[in-house]
Amino acid sequence: MEKKISIFYLLFIIVLLGFTSCDDDDETAELIPLIEETATDIPADPNRAGDFTFFSFENGIVASSLSATTSWDIAFGGTAILTNGGSSGPGQGEALVVKGIFENITQIPDEGFFVDTEASPAIQGRDGQIEDRPGWYNYTGEAPTGPKHAVLTVPGRVIIVKTAEGNYAKMEILSYYEGNPNTTTEEFENLQTRPASRHYTFRYVVQKNDTKTF
Repeated sequence: MEKKISIFYLLFIIVLLGFTSCDDDDETAELIPLIEETATDIPADPNRAGDFTFFSFENGIVASSLSATTSWDIAFGGTAILTNGGSSGPGQGEALVVKGIFENITQIPDEGFFVDTEASPAIQGRDGQIEDRPGWYNYTGEAPTGPKHAVLTVPGRVIIVKTAEGNYAKMEILSYYEGNPNTTTEEFENLQTRPASRHYTFRYVVQKNDTKTF
């Protein structure tokens, strides 16, 4: 009788350890590393035809024929950036522009996100245009010094995006001009030699582990 009980307990412990091992393996398999990537010269309707370029944080540029699907996360058209949600698409997209250093933005807010509407996209473009909503660029217009009529990124602006599938990404727009040029040079200041606008360069990180941290 004692031998049978001992065998029973031995089998029970083996099964329990097997389940624990499986749980540990599953937990390890679910952890997807955070990798910073850079997208370069993404066109944003450079011909001013009213088109958008659709972009997936996982797959890069997406064909415009898929604009009515959840295959894309953000779309670029001039200085307008759409998310795949609200009035712009069928996804779970929403976004928030925050002030801070890209590397230091590690927490995803629980609230405060905006969705695209017909009147206003979730991602605020021009800084200061809407009170209490930071934007990612300044327009110089007829500035007395420096480049005129230029779209310049605002330092310390990070865009947190909820993707079409419900993950989160943070992105920092580095340039609105082809080749990510130095905007303090005479070449850039001269409208005749300034690189073409409507070409985005930005860095980003996607969180796929269903957590609220980067």
